[in-house]
Amino acid sequence: MVTLSPANHVKINPASGFTLVEMLVVLLIVGLMAGALMTTIKISGSQQLQREAEHLAWLLRDKALESRTSGQVITWRPHPLGYAFFRQDKPDQSPAEAEIHKLPDNIKISAIHATDTQLLESIQLSGRQISGPRRITLSNPEASIEVRSEGLDLFSVAATRAPDDHANP
Repeated sequence: MVTLSPANHVKINPASGFTLVEMLVVLLIVGLMAGALMTTIKISGSQQLQREAEHLAWLLRDKALESRTSGQVITWRPHPLGYAFFRQDKPDQSPAEAEIHKLPDNIKISAIHATDTQLLESIQLSGRQISGPRRITLSNPEASIEVRSEGLDLFSVAATRAPDDHANP
């Protein structure tokens, strides 16, 4: 509180204003509320699946370009944590040396196809040859989505399918 003295001097009452403890309590409450809000705003499963598929398509395009420029074959293959890239120039490369990309716990690789009937165990990216069409199906409990190439290692994300279509790629 500000009061005027008889000599027109301004005196400030030390009891006015906020103390450091009060400011810290307010900041703590605001931080807790922001944290609670962030936990309620989660990315939906289908949005997360779409994002992971786009990331995989980008990595496959990037590794295909790297293979073309280096002249070395790079192999993509599923891994227990997600998927991995292996370089052909290192035939004795262990899985621990591979470039491993982890998928979120609720997303899995459900199929790798060359055609509707031919399943694959891995995909080789080679700049020296044109490969046939390939599809990688990522799925979660809500949906599935395909990352596909029509043969030129130009991978893209295809439309999402309902979970009951998993068995009929």
